[in-house]
Amino acid sequence: MKAKTFIPHVIKDNSSEKSRDYWGLLFVGMIFVISIGSFLIDSHRENQKKYDSERPIYKNITINY
Repeated sequence: MKAKTFIPHVIKDNSSEKSRDYWGLLFVGMIFVISIGSFLIDSHRENQKKYDSERPIYKNITINY
């Protein structure tokens, strides 16, 4: 009598792999962009204040006779 040997076929289960969380990546990306933008705006305001304080003020004075 022949003995049957069972060799299981390895099936890759795609459901066990974690798929990418695109909403999470979008959320983290938006937080990153907002924080960098906030930093750049704040830095620009500080430089603008320093520039305004160093710039002389010219006033147009007209004298009408």
